Amino acid sequence: MDEKNAPHSMHVGSDEQPVVIVSSTRKKLLLLFTFILFVCIGAPIIAHGPITLKQYIAGYGGVLFGCLGIAFFVFRLISPEKLVLSPHGIDYFNGIKTLHLDWPEIARFVAARPSKRVHTQYVGVVYAKERAGLMSGLANGMSGGNGYLGATWAMDTPALVALLNDAKARWEKK
Repeated sequence: MDEKNAPHSMHVGSDEQPVVIVSSTRKKLLLLFTFILFVCIGAPIIAHGPITLKQYIAGYGGVLFGCLGIAFFVFRLISPEKLVLSPHGIDYFNGIKTLHLDWPEIARFVAARPSKRVHTQYVGVVYAKERAGLMSGLANGMSGGNGYLGATWAMDTPALVALLNDAKARWEKK
């Protein structure tokens, strides 16, 4: 489901059917293109021979940063992130491993930003007091959540947060 076509209010359907949410290929391709631009800008600086230290850092830094970003997002395209909501809790597959959280471990989901300067909203998780660790209060105060489930989902962040909170409300009582 593309972000433009995502419904503004989704509800968890069946009481027993898991809901699967995948990351957006379009968003990852856009980010991949951005990192390709870093390489395309840095490579000519390196090829023509950097004259100043600033150009040297810009050229090699751009290529290094771009190559790391390309590798990361190619991996994300090959092994996409996935959320599975079920009566037992939430499973978050980050491309390498799966994190399982039972519904009682989660207080709520929020649309969060890592800082006021960042415009991208992430799906933030606020843990229940029983699960919260030593640094949870600091993380929650700085960004609004104790943990993150990413920002490249196929639906927009506020709609996904509403869906996650709806699933928690429905299935936590069971």
